Amino acid sequence: MKPLVIVCLLFSSIHCIPVANKTNPTPSENFPFHATLDTDGNFLLYWKFNATHITFETHVRTKGYVGFGFSTNGKMFPADVVTGWIKDGVPHFQDRHTVGHSPPVVDASQDWFLLHGEENGFGTVLKMIRKLDTCDPNDMKISNDTIRAIFAYSPNDPADDNSITYHGPTHRGAKSLMLLTRTKIPAIPSDALTKDFLNDNYHVPANDTTYSCRIFSLADITKKHHVVKFEPIIQTGHVPFVHHIVVMKCPAVDPSLIGYQYMCDTGKVKPCGNAWVAWATGGEAFYFPDNVGLPVGEPGDTDVIIMQTHYNNPGLKTGIVDSSGMRITYTPTLRHHDAGCLSTGVLVNPWQLVPPGIQDFRSAGFCPKECLSKGLSNMKSGINVFGILQHAHLLARGIRTRIYRKGVELAPLAVDEHYDFDYQDFRYVHGERTVLDGDEIVTECKYDSTGRKGITIGGESTSQEMCLSFMFYYPRMVIDTCEAVPKFDNIDPDFTKMSKKLFHMDFTNKTVVDEYMHLLNTTRYLTYCAGATLQPNYTIGEGFLPRPTKEYVEPSTCPHS
Repeated sequence: MKPLVIVCLLFSSIHCIPVANKTNPTPSENFPFHATLDTDGNFLLYWKFNATHITFETHVRTKGYVGFGFSTNGKMFPADVVTGWIKDGVPHFQDRHTVGHSPPVVDASQDWFLLHGEENGFGTVLKMIRKLDTCDPNDMKISNDTIRAIFAYSPNDPADDNSITYHGPTHRGAKSLMLLTRTKIPAIPSDALTKDFLNDNYHVPANDTTYSCRIFSLADITKKHHVVKFEPIIQTGHVPFVHHIVVMKCPAVDPSLIGYQYMCDTGKVKPCGNAWVAWATGGEAFYFPDNVGLPVGEPGDTDVIIMQTHYNNPGLKTGIVDSSGMRITYTPTLRHHDAGCLSTGVLVNPWQLVPPGIQDFRSAGFCPKECLSKGLSNMKSGINVFGILQHAHLLARGIRTRIYRKGVELAPLAVDEHYDFDYQDFRYVHGERTVLDGDEIVTECKYDSTGRKGITIGGESTSQEMCLSFMFYYPRMVIDTCEAVPKFDNIDPDFTKMSKKLFHMDFTNKTVVDEYMHLLNTTRYLTYCAGATLQPNYTIGEGFLPRPTKEYVEPSTCPHS
């Protein structure tokens, strides 16, 4: 994304759908969270948690054994699993782990506990509880990270507790979940209205990447309302092609262009950076907290919007005709706070370089305190962050959003050590987090480029890279973009000479890689600070990547060995 189209993407991706059709079972209690783990509705998961423990209940369409657990990579090995079944009315249940592509072995420490097991008209029910952190090296710690839930089931019970037979290739799978960063769905106000923004039978080009824009009117919203929910409307069968959708509030757009659809980079109107709502691959609805709403229709607000749709078509398929888009739900009953959205991290730019062949490469961008101060200098209580989306592309394996206060690193605003590009869910921040004037925010991404032979640059294509955090907060301030990218002027102050040297580095040479890492750690960064109501709308500056005098260390919940 170019500086003027940096957007506050609010992504989510796990299909935690309501369990409502007549063939679905009834859970033993009103669990706040649930997910269907397979595409056929044969494996349903319900859960709840508190500060120390998590309770699961699985309903599986089988009268044989059930396997359930977690891994970092979605594969059956290595994994933390349990197996259970009902035989002659007696539940059998064991805490296990995998040591290879073979039946899981029983843990020496049994840390999952069965609360209830039965067979019913649907299949097999297992209700179980465990600590979030069992302190057992054979168990996975359940945290705010993305976790891959793995599952398997068989039509048959084992002959005994030590004879788990292969479940077969079709009765297994994995699904990414964020178990601890979801929130209960709030009620929609009775006076709520909806409005759709849809592409109109758009013929998607046979190109790897296409950004299509369409202009819509908000003129029918004649007074201030609060958006309380937004959601994607993805045409059936088009999930593989619609990568993300961004709806932007753009001032000074000619109303005669309403309905105009065009290529974003070459049309009559360029998309602006004032992102309003957005969605990304696999996502579903986003709900604002009961006391917060996203403003629309307020005095001086634009009544024209631009919807940008990113189509991803690496197979260059022809004949795709799409009418996907977005729906907002909004209410005239205003809530106590106006929401704002702040994007931070690496400014999307080719100067974000990921060298090839490195398993753990770190790239970071930051929001300097000088920029944040433009929004927070008159807000003594700061802003309250209630949701964070961390976004990168295919090489990313982990993302961390760090916050420094007076040089000391606080607990991260968000951490995901097991990032999944296909599951970019929005994380609700339980208890909220405060950002104050003088704070600095650093977004750091971990990449694995061992599968690439050339340099990967920052950019809009999914084959390029990003490293961004998008924070929903209240009360709204004037800053909406605060990002930075390396300048590499420590290679050569002459831009042309610097570019030539940088892009001709031999990254197969470890000495060159070490030299590049030194340059990255010592270069100045170009900073970008923007807001729709700022005068001027954006400023460009320089600075060094902030480094804390004291780094944050997560407290251990386990006794010292």
